[in-house]
Amino acid sequence: METDDQWKKVGDLVTSPKSLAEPNKPHMLPSTESVAWATTMTRRFCASFKKADDGSDIEVFFTVILEMFCRYERSVVEAVCSLTSGLPSKEEWLPSLGAVARALEVEREASRGYDERVAYWNKRADQQLAARHEWEAQFEGRPTYDELKSMYGENWGLHPEEVDPETQKRRDEWANHISRLFYERECLAAGLPANSPVSPSLLKLLKEQDAKRSQ
Repeated sequence: METDDQWKKVGDLVTSPKSLAEPNKPHMLPSTESVAWATTMTRRFCASFKKADDGSDIEVFFTVILEMFCRYERSVVEAVCSLTSGLPSKEEWLPSLGAVARALEVEREASRGYDERVAYWNKRADQQLAARHEWEAQFEGRPTYDELKSMYGENWGLHPEEVDPETQKRRDEWANHISRLFYERECLAAGLPANSPVSPSLLKLLKEQDAKRSQ
C-alpha cells in the first residue's frame, strides 16, 4: 500500500520544473490546487485496480500518472477515471502508462469534438437571433392595425358598388339560367330527365339510406 511519504515524493517530482516544463513554456508550473486535485484523482484511479507484484517501480508509475493528469483538462481526467465509463470499468488490473495516455487522448479528442459542436450551434443561434432582429427592425415605425383602421375608416376606404335595380335583375336572371343548365346536364348524366324534380345528388343520398336500413 502506498504511504503518505511516497505520495509526497510523487508530488515533489511532478511539481519540479524539469518534470512539467513544456517546450514553449519552460517555466509554467501547475498551481498547488491543480496538483492537489490531480493527486486525489491519481490516488482514486490507482486504487480502482489490482496491482501486480512484478518488481516494477510503482512510485515512478504513480509519478508519471500524476504528471499526465496535471497536463489534461479536469473533465478529461474525470472521464478516464470514471468508475462507470472510464478505464476502471474496463480493466481489472492496473493499466500500462501507454493505455492511460491513449485513453486521455481519446477523451480529449471527444471533448474537443463536443466543444466544437456546441460552439457551432451557439454561432448558428446567434446568427438566427441577429437575422430575426434585422427582420423585426424593418417593421419599426409602421402603423398598427388599429392605426390603419382609424385612418381608412370602418370599410378600409372601400365603397360597395352601387347597382341599379334593372342591372341587378339581369344578373340574377343570368345566374339562374347558368344554374339551370348545370342542373340539367347533371340530371342527363345520371340518366334522369332534364327537369327531374329530384336532383341526382339527393337521389344518391336516398339510395344510400335505404341500403343502410335494409342491412
